Amino acid sequence: MKKVINPPKNNSHIGTKKGLALAQLGLMLEYPDQNYLKRMSKLAANVHNSFPEAKEHLEPLLSELSSKSFQHWQEFYTSTFDLAAICSLYTTGYIFGDENFDRGTVMAIFNEQYKEAGFNPGKELPDHLTCILKYAAHIDSETLTELINYCLIVPVEKMIEQLNLSKNLYKHLLSAVLVVLKNKDCEE
Repeated sequence: MKKVINPPKNNSHIGTKKGLALAQLGLMLEYPDQNYLKRMSKLAANVHNSFPEAKEHLEPLLSELSSKSFQHWQEFYTSTFDLAAICSLYTTGYIFGDENFDRGTVMAIFNEQYKEAGFNPGKELPDHLTCILKYAAHIDSETLTELINYCLIVPVEKMIEQLNLSKNLYKHLLSAVLVVLKNKDCEE
């Protein structure tokens, strides 16, 4: 597999409009805390401003958010993505399969490129969707296009398929991610 992530060497945060929207969606996909509803509403508004077509996917999730406690959303998040997960957020599993050694190679490349870009992926593995989406704000348009084509489209589509089977509300958030990923009007 070719080296798909090649950010500029100057450690600047050069993000594109698309990269910034993806990073905001990545923040929306993090584990819920007490500020979850407020954070989700603010981030969704930012995404709507740049990508109005994402609004139709985010509105069902946002309307449901206000009717439940953040503890409910923590349990729901955990059952969706962590314990006995309906859907894994580790992208390389969708690309290579869970047992393939190429996953480790790609994760090492991610780590190297994150470091070069001055991006801290936090405590998640480097192929975790939230990390990759937040990293999108740190790269140029050409690198973002490669990242989307090689590392994001197929995994996000497969995640949505899994979530659709159980009618899980997170399918709306991932559908908004897919809308932004596939948007060709906003490459810069």
